[in-house]
Amino acid sequence: MLSVNLLGASRVSGNNERAGHQEQIWSELSCAGRCLAGFLLTFPDRPHRRERLIDLFWPELEAERGRRALKSAIWRLRRMLAGSPDYREGQVLRTVGSDTVLERTSWLDVDTWALLRAASAALKGTQTRLESPEKGGSKSSRGELWQKSICHLRELISPKSVRR
Repeated sequence: MLSVNLLGASRVSGNNERAGHQEQIWSELSCAGRCLAGFLLTFPDRPHRRERLIDLFWPELEAERGRRALKSAIWRLRRMLAGSPDYREGQVLRTVGSDTVLERTSWLDVDTWALLRAASAALKGTQTRLESPEKGGSKSSRGELWQKSICHLRELISPKSVRR
């Protein structure tokens, strides 16, 4: 199992003989590379345009240098993931055409996934109360509730909200 903590100090740990190697790769990633990793791990199972990722994490670089930086960061992430005994080449972190996709797997444990599962479970009761017309609640879609709760969670865990 490979564990990735994105809440608080970001770090990677594993319960195999290559755990130290995975932690070293994580620390070798640039700040932008770790942000890219956090983004892909926070929003798994969906395609992300390579150009958009470059614009998000390397906006100061010209196009060619941005592509090289993205390619290098993805290569390092694959090396880190490959440290897991359950890793299979061509799975988990894939680049298909101009899209990059990180897929959820049973051997990859990301703390934000657990937080989102808990938030989703908590929202199920909230959604029922909000959609109940006999209680005078307003009709609201699950997507709107999810978006509002994620925005609220981001505000709570944002580095700007931490007082020094």
